[in-house]
Amino acid sequence: MRVRLYATVRIDNIDAVRVQLREAVQAAIDETAEEIADEASEGVRVDTGALQASFYVVTPTTTDYPEAAAAALARRPSARLLRPAPIPAPGVAFVGSAVEHWIYNEFGTTRMSPNPTLTRATEAARPRLRDRLRRAIGAR
Repeated sequence: MRVRLYATVRIDNIDAVRVQLREAVQAAIDETAEEIADEASEGVRVDTGALQASFYVVTPTTTDYPEAAAAALARRPSARLLRPAPIPAPGVAFVGSAVEHWIYNEFGTTRMSPNPTLTRATEAARPRLRDRLRRAIGAR
């Protein structure tokens, strides 16, 4: 004789749970992106301070590009600004620099060795993001 048992689980507020989960995941991503920008800023070579002031974060709801661009220009009025990163989809955040010369510092030139501060900051943030995401979804 075989016995089969079936059960139905009903979650009345599944839409609210989905919203809370999305918000918790985005908060983890946003917090990590801010840390990446801060760490990249701390690791750059400083001449005028424009590059150091130029790192910014763009999330689906916020951008601090205008402040970063203004701070960079205040330190080096001749700095060439890059276009801001576009507003990303939910679940994404961009970290960037408002000034053109960040790429020369990051990857180097024929006259200057690379100083990949944004790359290092991003790599260092991976475990923190993973831990935050695990907490956000309640995983162990």
